[in-house]
Amino acid sequence: MVEHPNHIGLANRAAEQALTLLHRSRRFPLNLPKVKGVDHYIFTDTRFDSPPLEHFNQRLKEETGAPGQHLNPLRRAIEKLPGSPKNIAVVSLYFRTFANHLQEIDWESVRALLQQLKKQQRTAIVFLFGNPYQAAHLKDELKNIDALFLTYSYVAASQQAAFKALCSFIPIRGETPVTLPGPMDKSLSLPAREYTLLSADSGKYHWQPLCDLLQEAVDQQVFPGCSAAIARKGRLLYWRGYGQADYQPGATPITPETSYDLASLTKVLATTPAVMRLADRGALHPDNQLREFYPSLDDRPQGQITLRDLLAHRSGWPAWKPLYRLGPNREAVINAILSTELEYPPGAKTLYSDLGFIILGDVIERVSGRRLDEFCRNEFYRRMGLDSLRFTPREQERAGIPPTGADELRPEGIRGEVNDSNAFALGGIAGHAGLFGHAADVAAMGQMFLQGGIYNRRRLISRSAVKTFLQRVDQKKDARALGWDVPGDKSSAGTYFSHQTIGHLGFTGASIWMDLRREIVVVLLSNRVHPTPAPNPMPEFRPRFHNLVMEILLGKTT
Repeated sequence: MVEHPNHIGLANRAAEQALTLLHRSRRFPLNLPKVKGVDHYIFTDTRFDSPPLEHFNQRLKEETGAPGQHLNPLRRAIEKLPGSPKNIAVVSLYFRTFANHLQEIDWESVRALLQQLKKQQRTAIVFLFGNPYQAAHLKDELKNIDALFLTYSYVAASQQAAFKALCSFIPIRGETPVTLPGPMDKSLSLPAREYTLLSADSGKYHWQPLCDLLQEAVDQQVFPGCSAAIARKGRLLYWRGYGQADYQPGATPITPETSYDLASLTKVLATTPAVMRLADRGALHPDNQLREFYPSLDDRPQGQITLRDLLAHRSGWPAWKPLYRLGPNREAVINAILSTELEYPPGAKTLYSDLGFIILGDVIERVSGRRLDEFCRNEFYRRMGLDSLRFTPREQERAGIPPTGADELRPEGIRGEVNDSNAFALGGIAGHAGLFGHAADVAAMGQMFLQGGIYNRRRLISRSAVKTFLQRVDQKKDARALGWDVPGDKSSAGTYFSHQTIGHLGFTGASIWMDLRREIVVVLLSNRVHPTPAPNPMPEFRPRFHNLVMEILLGKTT
């Protein structure tokens, strides 16, 4: 059957395995998150009613925004071609094969372009679509090329493979079946770039002061135990556990793999990325108003609240309500929030509110047609290989999760269930709380954002969405990013994180802070609420912890 999914899969795999690398410089592979944009220069011997290489162009657009496209640029005009010096240059040489067709392009213009790109010190990646023998024309231009690929074909599968090769999402192992002049007579192998959080030797850092501080916190009962993960530039440098699950003698010791109740980190590790993903698909937009999802709000002020207001905690709703007293009735909880009177007009000021994120979780489910946990598992955690991140832990996992005190619904104690009473009433799956996981997987989610929405050789969120959501809503002191907190005066992040920092705290004792400029992720998980949430020494401890981490990373310790 033509275009059967199995056949398409076979074609894609064949195209990827055939792809051949003839030459590369030290500037390839690319560091994709650092790529600002792409200019695409296409030389072809065939007339088209629409721009050629549509599949390749579409993937370039998805990755870096609409690429500047130039079809058969002439030598005399090459010096005046528009394009940013910061953009990489992709040069596609496209040869069609059909009867009585003479394959010939303007090689003088190709050479002039490559020389101009070299003069501008721009990275130039060349793909030859079709007849591989044509590569011989480039034997004297390799000094001006940072990577030269053969695809052998120009069909959709080859265009998709070319894009993956450009991004180093696939390993390159193809060998050319034709004879080409040296030094193109030998193909090169290149492993895929993983774009994951990789364990690394952290021997150059002196971690003992941090180990001492965390053990001191356990000894002084800041929390029964904790787990910390620290990453820099894609390398997991520190991942350790301290203390026990509770204060009872012989309690379960904490290991790095211990999963904790992440509390409000759910807002930024589940709900916010889910909104970003749906926005990328055009299913919703931050400026959508709630009346578009809840027709009953048409004539009410709550209907004018936007998703942006909810993400920035500017909805006008109060911070909290005891919704759990309505019982385990999801519809009743949602209706109770929607009917809650506003304390101020939407957008007028910032007031951190769980209510808005509960509604965001419901909007995600309405738009996607999937439960929030299912959506996040399939769109993010499973694709990223983050097995510990999950709502409603399985029965066999609950005993290993540190307890988090008790509440009026569960006076006998809480273990392996979400601590937040409202989230518990919602079945443990809510937009504001309910996620569990260990510190390294939390750090991996942070790394995905640092990498501009890429992880595990996949683009999960568009570059533009990451840029929009991770920047401050405005420069006021109470400003936040969309979904995220930013450090202010007397921040729990301490004093060393740069202005380009986002993060979030969780009531149970969880936190994540990310310095976007320095590419640093710091995660601290604990069950500080056990056996009771008060007194709370975390406001004093967290800045000490983060300052010491940054002093170690930045070489400020003695």
